[in-house]
Amino acid sequence: MVVLANPKTVLNAKYAKKDVKDWVIRADQLIAYIKEQNKKSKEAATSEKAMKAWAERILALHQPLPSDYTQKYETIISSTSAATPVTPRQTEAPVMGTEKLAVQESAAKPYTVGTSQNADLVAKLKAYRRETSRTENVQAYVVFNDRQLEDLINQKPRTLEELQRISGFGPVKTEKYGPGILAVVNPAQPRKAPATKGNQNQPWSPAQLVGEKITHQSFGSGTVKSVSRHEIIIKFPMTARRFDFPDVFDTTIWLSNPALQKKVEELIKVKKKDAEVPAQ
Repeated sequence: MVVLANPKTVLNAKYAKKDVKDWVIRADQLIAYIKEQNKKSKEAATSEKAMKAWAERILALHQPLPSDYTQKYETIISSTSAATPVTPRQTEAPVMGTEKLAVQESAAKPYTVGTSQNADLVAKLKAYRRETSRTENVQAYVVFNDRQLEDLINQKPRTLEELQRISGFGPVKTEKYGPGILAVVNPAQPRKAPATKGNQNQPWSPAQLVGEKITHQSFGSGTVKSVSRHEIIIKFPMTARRFDFPDVFDTTIWLSNPALQKKVEELIKVKKKDAEVPAQ
């Protein structure tokens, strides 16, 4: 009897005889084959009590091999205990610059971290990537991979346009993760510049909501993690949730920033007004 355990096994039985084919079955057919053979058998059925008695007789014939491993390795044990302990070699004090040289010679150098500021930024970007991937239940490299992380550290984009110049950041990915990434890369960059004659006419962007505090009627206080055209992700103390944007601000969520709350309400009014316009 030959049982094929791999369900993907391809058997070329074109020229095999029928009696040979009957002796080759797949694993998922094994139970049915045993039951069928049991029905065809002319032998008297055996009770579980009799089978247990046979098993006990077979076990009674078992004789363990008399192996003494202690005696086998007695020579090694005695020589080890009698050996003179080796004096540990004194390690010379490191010369100034030795440790730095060892780091430079290392082949594993995934990121260009020249200063402690860059090291801190790498940690923050990794934390953002980890939290975002867990929130969206995706692999971390979907947010950005290690090569893109290095490019973010080196180029430090300040706008979505600059971010899109990095390899792998297309329009969809930039729109989805860009605001959150820029908030990490440029923490000192103001989300909203003061109104002056030069910027009064600049359009408001939902990306300015990233990092803002909100209040949800059921989950309590939270922080905006990312905003896209139709979706917003908010991190609460115990969980992270996705909501329809900007509709959720019309019913269950309120921003702590009154000016931004007013901007969102205006966006909701425009959306409702567009929905009321009949299709031409």
